[in-house]
Amino acid sequence: MIARMLALLLLASPAPAVAQAPPASQPAERASATKAGPEARLLPTEPVVTQHTIRIGTQQVAYTAEAGWLPIREDGKDAARMFYIRVREVGQPAH
Repeated sequence: MIARMLALLLLASPAPAVAQAPPASQPAERASATKAGPEARLLPTEPVVTQHTIRIGTQQVAYTAEAGWLPIREDGKDAARMFYIRVREVGQPAH
């Protein structure tokens, strides 16, 4: 029941933005350079994990939230990074 409620909270959150392909008029070498700009190296390499509690009805639920970046590789090199969030109720098995 609690896991379903947490899943509903995640589903209610806004959807991530979808990257658009560069215009066809842009040269190929420039198109690949726009995938991950120099700011990408400023992103943390390790995920950030925090512990929280929430009251759902009369029940107190402890959960762990994890946020981080997954590398997207092209030709063996990092081309971009995708942000993710994972929420798991404490005491429940990881899937």
